[in-house]
Amino acid sequence: QVEVNVVLKESVEVDGVNLTLQQGYLTSDWTVPHSVLMKDTVMVTNLPRKGEQEVKSMLEDKFGDKVSSVEVYLEKGVAVMDVPDFNNVKLILQDEDVVNVTIGNHTLRLTAANLAWDLTDELSFHEDISPSRFEDNEEL
Repeated sequence: QVEVNVVLKESVEVDGVNLTLQQGYLTSDWTVPHSVLMKDTVMVTNLPRKGEQEVKSMLEDKFGDKVSSVEVYLEKGVAVMDVPDFNNVKLILQDEDVVNVTIGNHTLRLTAANLAWDLTDELSFHEDISPSRFEDNEEL
């Protein structure tokens, strides 16, 4: 998180335009507000708590030429696979042999990844609804 905070403080200029960086979050839940489908990313959840390299090697072997990189986050039980060709993303997510991948007694769950960039609760900041609007809170 320290590295992320440092990067977020940097100013970025692209083609003479200053850009603001915001922290983003990957999720398998497409219903999260402010999220968009990542057409080149597949999330693998329900990973076992075994060695990171073993999980990474198994995923790379299983998906081979369809995947350009695999990042494993065992502490979260998640892996993120970069799949450059959207047709391969669809194949991975629709193929029954691929969807039911198991490691030991863990059946992995493969889903399309979504990028969410604003996880704040919009209602909590709306002045007409916010609890701080009511001085004595009796109107709540």
